[in-house]
Amino acid sequence: MPETTAAQQPANPMPEAPAPRLQDLLAAAQPGDTISVQPGCHPGPFRITTPDVRVLGTAGAVLLGPIVLVAGTLEGCTLKPGFRPQNGRPTTAALEPPLVEMAMEGGGGPPALVDCDVGGLVRVGRGGAARVERNRIHVATGAGVELVGTVEGCTVCQNTIEASGGAGIAIRRRSRAHVEANRVLRAGGAGIEVAAQAAATLHDNHVHDGRGPGVLVHGGATAELRGNDVRRNFSSSVEVSGEGTAATLVRNTLADGQSGVGLLVHRGAGATATENVIRGHPIANVEVGAGSAPTVERNTLEGSGGVGLLLAAGAAGVYRANVVRRNARAGIECCSKEMEHLLLEANQISQQRGGVGALLHSGGAGRWHDNAVFGNRVGIELRDGARPALLRTDVRENRHTGLHIGPGAAGEVRDCHIHRNGNGRLVAGGRRGARTHGDEAGAGVLLKAASDTALVANRIGGNAGAGVFADNLSRSQLQRNVLADNRGPAISSRPSSRAELLGNIDADRQAVNATVVRRQRVPFDQHLAAGANVTPQDKSLHERVDEMAKSYRAMSGSGDPAGVLALVPDGAGASEACTVM
Repeated sequence: MPETTAAQQPANPMPEAPAPRLQDLLAAAQPGDTISVQPGCHPGPFRITTPDVRVLGTAGAVLLGPIVLVAGTLEGCTLKPGFRPQNGRPTTAALEPPLVEMAMEGGGGPPALVDCDVGGLVRVGRGGAARVERNRIHVATGAGVELVGTVEGCTVCQNTIEASGGAGIAIRRRSRAHVEANRVLRAGGAGIEVAAQAAATLHDNHVHDGRGPGVLVHGGATAELRGNDVRRNFSSSVEVSGEGTAATLVRNTLADGQSGVGLLVHRGAGATATENVIRGHPIANVEVGAGSAPTVERNTLEGSGGVGLLLAAGAAGVYRANVVRRNARAGIECCSKEMEHLLLEANQISQQRGGVGALLHSGGAGRWHDNAVFGNRVGIELRDGARPALLRTDVRENRHTGLHIGPGAAGEVRDCHIHRNGNGRLVAGGRRGARTHGDEAGAGVLLKAASDTALVANRIGGNAGAGVFADNLSRSQLQRNVLADNRGPAISSRPSSRAELLGNIDADRQAVNATVVRRQRVPFDQHLAAGANVTPQDKSLHERVDEMAKSYRAMSGSGDPAGVLALVPDGAGASEACTVM
């Protein structure tokens, strides 16, 4: 293999006359030649067109672009922008990007850019399997590496790319590329962008500290993401957007977003996410928007400042066997009214920091099957028109309530196990897990005013309060439930609640009926009218004062209330007396 050497040039960024030596060697090169570039500054432009030629730079070899790489390999050089001549004279006006243009022409063989220090855009367009490998690419404006046109089989591997003005790697216009083991740092736009019907496999890349999304797939593009580490990007870690766009994510780590979400799938895009770790995003670890129906399976969604999984209005999809834990507000939040095409199955939803395991509102629905919800403040909360179907769900060991059915909510709860809830809060008597005598605290199921729920064939037991507590103006159908070992009544209801009971039993298979508990007013209730969670059947304020006086007599051990009533000013009304007591 012949080897020739390009003469060393003076390191002058604005030479008075072009040095033809390297250009002459390139023009005369034969296939298989190696051209060694000696230290110094070699002004361009350069055009490398000979198949299988190798242009090998030694330490200190600097090429001033532009550089067109049609065939062969350019390796080991420092590449910098040249200068645009005006009227035949050199000027200080830098050349417009790209610095390196790679394109196959006439079957010359795939070009390769290897182990270079590149101070500008590398653009790959037209043709086949170009290689961009082990380079250090730093760009102040625009993208670092851009693939456009009908590029087929390009590989971008093991590069370090800093593109403070645009995307680190942009794959566009039906290009096909394999992108692996790159470090994309501090991108001004997306770290990696796949757009305009392009297709890419993205494996084992590190995409950190960008000012846009870590990875953006849109415009009808498709992408496979496997083993990537995407952290501390300002927007979403991964965003998949637009009809006809699809992404597959397997075993990636998406972490510590600055302002957005971990995985955002919206505007009709599709996605499959499997065995990823997605954590530490301020809004949600996964958010699904209207028209999108991803499959999200066996992922860990943890440590969000908002929610683990957010299903917006119009979202659908399958969410199966995920671990959703330690999120601030809720594990899963759903406001999608979709029922048939929304399935949440076999997920573990636990330890939300002060929040709710699953929160459904604004018409939130879906089929919730075989989930385990435990260790949260409230296990599952429905409100504002939520109407899900809960089947075979294990709701246990939540600190306040297992299942909270709020105003306006409905739905069906069937074959669920709701047990050992409420033990994390102080209830009546001031002790954790104390008997609550029908109060709503610590209930397995809490039915609030204007709710309408069917509870069928559930096991409800071991809760700190009532098994089921039905508040005033709630409606429910309780059929064939087993209610056992709750510290409060099996079924406790306010006078104006409406519950249809059929075939409910305790552990001894004895029939269970509701215990009606009149609401105990406190002084600020005195002006509330019937309908505001107060009914004429509830205790009046005067009745409450009498009850409290009797309690104080019993506490004093004598029938003389003088010691207690002496605290009440003369002429005080019921409200003032109750306040003093």
